[in-house]
Amino acid sequence: MPDNNDNFPALETLLVIVTYGGVLAIIASSLSGHWSAVASLLMGYIIFLAPIIMGIIAYKNRAFRGTTNTRKWIFYAGTLYFIITPITGLLLVLFERYIQRA
Repeated sequence: MPDNNDNFPALETLLVIVTYGGVLAIIASSLSGHWSAVASLLMGYIIFLAPIIMGIIAYKNRAFRGTTNTRKWIFYAGTLYFIITPITGLLLVLFERYIQRA
């Protein structure tokens, strides 16, 4: 059932989309072998700013987990960032080492 309230987390949703989009852009740049200045800026965002932003998003939405589906999924997206991003980074490093040996 859709959430029909005025408390839609628009800014949090935008920041989650931008952050995970940045992670996907880093993955695409790394796998294609075409690193650019934009990828370097995204990497700086992913390393330095995104953990703070996603932590704030998860903290703000922890109390609303049971009220609306939107806030629940924003909370999960903010929390899972701290699991998904290190695993992705580790897989990219292992992939680069595998490619260099071959």
